[in-house]
Amino acid sequence: AGMILVDAHADDERGELVPIGSSLWRSENRIVAAQVKRSVVDRWLAPYGVSVAALRERIDRFEKPGSMPLPGASISLTVTLEAVRRRTANVIAVAPGYDAKHSGEAIVIGAHYDHIGRGQFGARDSSSTGQIHYGADDNASGVAVLLELARRLGAVKLPRAVVLAAFSAEELGLFGSRHYVNRPAFPLDKTRAMINLDMVGRLRGNRVTVFGTGSARTFPAIVLDAARPLGLEVRQSDGIGRSDHMSFYARRIPVLHFFTGLHEDYHRPTDTWEKLNLDGMAKITDLVFAVAERIAATRDPLEFVSVPGAASGIDVGGFNVYLGTIPDYESSLPGVRLAGVAGGSPAALAGLREGDVIVGFAGSEVRTIDDLTVQLQGRMPGEEVEIAVLRQSQPVSVKAVLSTRP
Repeated sequence: AGMILVDAHADDERGELVPIGSSLWRSENRIVAAQVKRSVVDRWLAPYGVSVAALRERIDRFEKPGSMPLPGASISLTVTLEAVRRRTANVIAVAPGYDAKHSGEAIVIGAHYDHIGRGQFGARDSSSTGQIHYGADDNASGVAVLLELARRLGAVKLPRAVVLAAFSAEELGLFGSRHYVNRPAFPLDKTRAMINLDMVGRLRGNRVTVFGTGSARTFPAIVLDAARPLGLEVRQSDGIGRSDHMSFYARRIPVLHFFTGLHEDYHRPTDTWEKLNLDGMAKITDLVFAVAERIAATRDPLEFVSVPGAASGIDVGGFNVYLGTIPDYESSLPGVRLAGVAGGSPAALAGLREGDVIVGFAGSEVRTIDDLTVQLQGRMPGEEVEIAVLRQSQPVSVKAVLSTRP
């Protein structure tokens, strides 16, 4: 059994089937996947008097599948894959709580310590493959804050225990945090909340985004109360995102993800230490500690809330479709300013670029990231939408064909 993805941008110029091996083993899926150019599929279909474009037009017009028998047609594919496995490790420490009544309960504070090495995967620029990707913000900044929190917790105990977790293999697919939730230091039903620190090194204008505040009813008040004396401007988002906290959210544990924003150095060799805002990281440390104090002191367990469209976050997307925009969460402009677009994504193919401000989507006004997320929800892969943007204050309109999430 297998799947063939028809892709107009497959790299194999000969038109042969190209196995997609990395996703096979990252997802631990045993279904072979391959991609092939549309021009090649058109040659396959030519004897039957049909084309990919004609099938698509028929599907769009009648809103029904375009499946049909192809008598005598056959395709053979041979794939030889080797799962390359390496042993790595999470680093875990526990700061015990002082309240005997809650001695078996804990809060987890985590940050991933891996990055993308020399850019063989995950790099935003293919030309940077082979160069060291330092990952100062992503995510040495989170690890530095985690270590400072550990130092403070060594001197001051909270009512509930705090598990400090440096996760490995986040970039490969949340493997470290997934391993933890399968083998937790405290039982998951005694884990009251998870706080994640991923890219907290570029505080600008004292503005910080906290994802996941919708995953517990009391989170918004707790975060605002903790931020008020620190002079920080907090943007709270119900969106969950796809960093290590997602492993805990999937187990119905309330989560918070602290994030100071994307930038042009994300997953590039230029994400280096001298660009970090060290004073800003100290403020983030104060904020996270204050939030952890408040969560640890709550009398009753936090009530988990399932957030609709929870997979939205850093890369805005709907339930079924992928656009590939990377929002600038620090922008105060009306609309959604883009910190970048994913290479080869529908956004990139449509001509969207860093600095564009999305102000309209499929005829509807877009003033916030939530507006864009709502517009994407419920749409289908293959649907063409018109996107209105401001580019250097000038209105521009582009058309994007939505795809499935990679």
